[in-house]
Amino acid sequence: GRIPDLSSLADQLAKSNPKVWLDTLQRLITDLNMSAHGLAARYYPQQAQQLTVIGHRGGPIQFAQLATWINDQKRVAGHPLNAKLFAQAVLQKLMQACQLKISG
Repeated sequence: GRIPDLSSLADQLAKSNPKVWLDTLQRLITDLNMSAHGLAARYYPQQAQQLTVIGHRGGPIQFAQLATWINDQKRVAGHPLNAKLFAQAVLQKLMQACQLKISG
């Protein structure tokens, strides 16, 4: 699949509540971790094929660390810092854990 432009995606996320999209990412990371362990996706079973590919690319350790990091970010999600920079930092961390090349 195609790697998303993080700058454009961060723009979109910056306009919405970070707690909502962080929760969504947390569910995605849970499914990626399950896929990395050879288990069925819990939240996004319709994306099982893509989750399996990415889950094996990233690995369970990276996804466990990312889940912990996302939990930490939820505590600062309401801080009045630059919403786009916050979204971009979260997306970059996700891409690194999935070992995907980052564009934008």
